[in-house]
Amino acid sequence: MKSYRPERLPFLESVIAIPAKKKELLIKDIDFSARLSNILNANGFIKLGDLDSVPYIKIFNARNCGIRTVSELFDFIEIINAESEEGIPHEGRPNCFENSLK
Repeated sequence: MKSYRPERLPFLESVIAIPAKKKELLIKDIDFSARLSNILNANGFIKLGDLDSVPYIKIFNARNCGIRTVSELFDFIEIINAESEEGIPHEGRPNCFENSLK
C-alpha cells in the first residue's frame, strides 16, 4: 500500500459520489489524461456510474496511480457535483473537461 499524509490528502478517505444524470457517461468519452483513463479501464470501470461509492483510496492504490492522477479524478467529480447542484456550468472549469460535461 502506498503511503500518504492524510492531513494533506483528506479526500482519499472519502468515497466517490456521481450525480444520477452523469452515471451513464462512458469513461472513454471523458477527456481524462491517458494515465487516468488507462487506470480506470484496467480496473474495470467503464461508465462513470461504476465509480459511485468507490473510495478514492482504492483508485490511489491502483497500479501506476499517484496523487496527481487521483487528484485529477477528484477535481472532475467535484466539478460535476457542483454543476448538478447548481444546474449551471461551474465557473473555472478546467478546459480539458469542457467537452466531457456537455
